[in-house]
Amino acid sequence: MSEEKKYMDLQIKKEASKAIINFNVDKKQLETYKDAVVEEKRKHFVIPGFRKGQAPKELVVKQLGEQNIEELAAKDLVADAFAQIIVDNELKVIARPDIEIEKVDDKYKATAKVILYPEFDLPDYKQIAKEHNSKEKEGPEVTEDEVNQVIRKVREEKARILTLEKMQKDKSIQMPDFSQIPDDKLPPLDERDYQDLASTKDEQEFREKTKENIKLEKERAMQEQRRAELFDALVENTEINISDELIEAEYKMAMQAFEQELQMSGLSFDDYLTQTNTTKEEFEKIQKENAKKRVVLQFVLQKIAEKENLIPKREEIEKELDAMSKIYGEQFDTAQAEPFVFQNILTQKVVDFLEAVK
Repeated sequence: MSEEKKYMDLQIKKEASKAIINFNVDKKQLETYKDAVVEEKRKHFVIPGFRKGQAPKELVVKQLGEQNIEELAAKDLVADAFAQIIVDNELKVIARPDIEIEKVDDKYKATAKVILYPEFDLPDYKQIAKEHNSKEKEGPEVTEDEVNQVIRKVREEKARILTLEKMQKDKSIQMPDFSQIPDDKLPPLDERDYQDLASTKDEQEFREKTKENIKLEKERAMQEQRRAELFDALVENTEINISDELIEAEYKMAMQAFEQELQMSGLSFDDYLTQTNTTKEEFEKIQKENAKKRVVLQFVLQKIAEKENLIPKREEIEKELDAMSKIYGEQFDTAQAEPFVFQNILTQKVVDFLEAVK
């Protein structure tokens, strides 16, 4: 037996990846919802002379007020009606809807503004990946000068630590600018440094290990650059309408992270603009363009994952969450982290798939 329809006078107006849904609910359906509201509130009511949750229904109604009960019931009814509409009309809704309710005579009128999963066609992502993967990829080179620069930084840090130790004993000593000190004035590295810093036994091994690390960093940077180029190609070849609300939400989230980075580095936003020779307007324009690219990319990767059966499995997500909880301990919020873990695993699966296309 099908569930009783909880809505009527339905109108759905779609525009790009947004929709405005207008519908009514009949007050006659409210009675069962009003009873449910009273029973739920009754569980938590404390009235003198009665144990918690045991107060008579009529006293709870009197305390809450008929009008308040009806409004709460109407919200619950509208929420259930909205859920029915989504299922009945196969709407893919993103994020929580904005629903307004108005009482008109014997009805409650509801208007829901929603953001929908955008309808779009994927580009020929296999061909894009094939062309991208066919480009010649030369491995990174590491020069002796680069190795010397890294070792120089290590020696500067050693000098800084030694100076701090001296400053604790002699308050008149000032911290110099070590980048301006000649090589022959900086403290040399010794066997203990080689062991502590890189588990190596002498200078030659330390230089070789340093060279390997520089090469690995360059390879990671090159891989990230190639991946960014692949993502750009996917986005540029995708025709899709994205709601401004999604772009704005992504922009705000990115700005929060950026502001935290600035605070940690001790820079103000104005300092950053000055150092990068950028105006506030130019900065915001670039960041909003990047936010749009990220949103589009997320939809493209999601659709590729669905088409190629690459959606992360529950056990994969739980395994990653468990590993993260062991690292971060009690403060780790599994529920908050899960969407990000899901997206990270999905992205990696799609990237691995695309990079394997020949």
